[in-house]
Amino acid sequence: MALEIDPDTHHQEFAHPEHLVSASWLAAHAGMRGLVIVESDADSYQYDLGHIPTAIRIHPQAELSDPLCRDILSPADFAQLMKDKGISPTDTVVIYGDSANVWACYTAWVMRQYSHADVRILDGGRDAWAGEERELVFSFPIPPQTAYPVPEVTSLPSRTLVSDLRERLDSVQLVDVRSPGLFDGSEASGAVRDGHIPGAHNIPWRTTLQPSGRFSDAATTRQAYAELDPEAPTVVYCNSGAQASHTAFILESLLGFTNVTVYDGSWTEWGNMIGVPIELS
Repeated sequence: MALEIDPDTHHQEFAHPEHLVSASWLAAHAGMRGLVIVESDADSYQYDLGHIPTAIRIHPQAELSDPLCRDILSPADFAQLMKDKGISPTDTVVIYGDSANVWACYTAWVMRQYSHADVRILDGGRDAWAGEERELVFSFPIPPQTAYPVPEVTSLPSRTLVSDLRERLDSVQLVDVRSPGLFDGSEASGAVRDGHIPGAHNIPWRTTLQPSGRFSDAATTRQAYAELDPEAPTVVYCNSGAQASHTAFILESLLGFTNVTVYDGSWTEWGNMIGVPIELS
């Protein structure tokens, strides 16, 4: 059974306050039955340097990817990962991490793809928790044995593949969340070609974040994305999918956009493909 929603007044301004928790809420609920706290970092060593009490670790790049190709892990592998981590389908899962939760949002995105019912983000992640001088521990919890059925999915609902994007390029609202230099091609991306997908809006993923890594208030966030239509089919991309999933969380959970998908192939795929259009500006 899902735990109660955090009553933090800052979160009540957002479209889905049930998708966020504050550090004070998490501190009061850590160790409670039915709650699993997950740390997902860009720097995997952060967990070893101290983590929130009872938190387990999911390494997004190592554990959420197919071992043989650049893809999300399969439904069967996802179910096995949940079992290994001691997560059951009815658990409330709160995810946090370093770098303003960029990989935490990616982990949450994958879990929602496979229909885990209650996934939340700790607003501000590691930095917000540490900034309030809350306890960090060094013990490694042993996950309990759990059952997790293999998700019955034929496709991932919030994911856009390159084949679909090429067909729908003129009918979707594209958001490129990389830096302006990567967007206009003046900064090297590491791909064969630089620039952006034609028609994309450039709104860097950190645009509305506070220095603490917490999300800004609803009015500030809404203004930053004012050029976008909340009802239009929206596809978000970056270099590899992580930053795009962070912005997708903002658009869906904070602002209430109704049709948001992540092109997780992103520029790593598009910038290396033959025969796709690129814009420089």
